[in-house]
Amino acid sequence: MPSMGVFKQLIKELYEWLPHSIDVATQHLVAVVLKISVVKHLIQEFHDRFIYFIDLIAQHFIIVALSGFFVLVFGVLIGVFVFYNSRARAFLLPVVNFLYTIPSLALFALFIPVIGCIKAITSHIFSNIL
Repeated sequence: MPSMGVFKQLIKELYEWLPHSIDVATQHLVAVVLKISVVKHLIQEFHDRFIYFIDLIAQHFIIVALSGFFVLVFGVLIGVFVFYNSRARAFLLPVVNFLYTIPSLALFALFIPVIGCIKAITSHIFSNIL
């Protein structure tokens, strides 16, 4: 009759597991219902502000296209320069290898002060000109 002890243990574990599984299923059902209402709200918001979203998409496309163009132009120019100049290659390759090890998100955090300083300097210059 050792199998009866195993059966009792299985029933006990199932009894302990059942309230937890019902709680998880209820939470999942509530999340599904809320997602449906959130999706409906997002569709309505997109419909109400369609022109605004199109304007933001156009701005985003222009920013991405311009930055991609400048990166392509300067990257090719620097690449050609480094290819033909061994002194520049000796300096630039270790710098690029070091920068390559830094994750992209960390670079965003590192460049926040730099971008802020550039914006402050350009606004100061333009305010003095005008």
